[in-house]
Amino acid sequence: MPSAGARVVGVPAERLSGYSKARTNVRKLRELLPSGTASEATFTPTMSDESEDPTTEELRIEQGERETASHKAADRADTGAEEKAHERRAEKSAYLREKLEERERAERKPRDE
Repeated sequence: MPSAGARVVGVPAERLSGYSKARTNVRKLRELLPSGTASEATFTPTMSDESEDPTTEELRIEQGERETASHKAADRADTGAEEKAHERRAEKSAYLREKLEERERAERKPRDE
């Protein structure tokens, strides 16, 4: 049964979790775009198969992209507080990317032995 806050028409209840995650990711990505840009207006996320979870490699690549985008946003920041916020996001993405790299190595290790 969907949560009380879910207002998704035509999406099976078992897929709402993935849908919610996708919406959260869209909001986070839009935060990285400068406001009023054409890219913000035309940004349309897509998911190839909402029922499948992304692989560790896909997550690692995504975090690398977020890290790069946050560094660029920090360079374009108008205020010191805005720059610090973007730098913190970049640090978090770098940390998560490193953890995903560790996970990839751990996933490969049993196959390599």
